[in-house]
Amino acid sequence: PEHPFPAAYHDALSVMKYFATNPEAARIIGADASSIVVAGESAGGNLAAGTAQAARDLGIPIKFQALFIPMLRHESDTHSYVENANCPILSAKTTRWFWDKYVPDPTQCRNSSKCQPFVGDVNDLAPALVYTASCDPF
Repeated sequence: PEHPFPAAYHDALSVMKYFATNPEAARIIGADASSIVVAGESAGGNLAAGTAQAARDLGIPIKFQALFIPMLRHESDTHSYVENANCPILSAKTTRWFWDKYVPDPTQCRNSSKCQPFVGDVNDLAPALVYTASCDPF
């Protein structure tokens, strides 16, 4: 990406905070600031999950999370990475390439829920629907 981590995280959080604190702006686009839902697929699922954690910490109520095949961990040492390393659509090698482009300095990601929501506090979050794939390294 043109702007690596944490740029996209900050963008997602800024948008969520803006609409949560500007109900009129939400109404202009046909949304309700009191019924915020976060959603995303793949890297977007990562951003949605991280944003939901930040919202909870900021006291912004999130109604729901829809996470579609979310990339929640930077590490590639999981059973899923090993078992699905050679998936025809998205291999572990390709997934690692995406992570390396998104987070050029892996030390930024270590133990950071902004980068890998899976390592953050998942208590008291909005309900979540998590879609996974049968051949998915993450």
